[in-house]
Amino acid sequence: MLGKIHYPAVAGGTALEGTLIYIKSSLTGNESADVLQYSVLSPKFPQESTADQWFGEAQFESYRKLGYHAAESASPRFGGLRVPAVPFPPKDAAAEAG
Repeated sequence: MLGKIHYPAVAGGTALEGTLIYIKSSLTGNESADVLQYSVLSPKFPQESTADQWFGEAQFESYRKLGYHAAESASPRFGGLRVPAVPFPPKDAAAEAG
């Protein structure tokens, strides 16, 4: 799912537009062996409750790897993953401009 984000101009700067990409975590079967192994040990993965924020190392790493895999798999549909070098002006730059 795609969404547009409109950032207003601040301190005489330029208004910016961003893109929000929502990717729901799911298992497709082509994940790494350790992610698939964690899913066997934890049948609710990747839809476990977030009520318990104290993730163990295996749980944390499995969610991290699954998220990376999902983003990497989806990126060609959205023109690849691009991260601007400086997405927003540094706070000091805004003060200097004013």
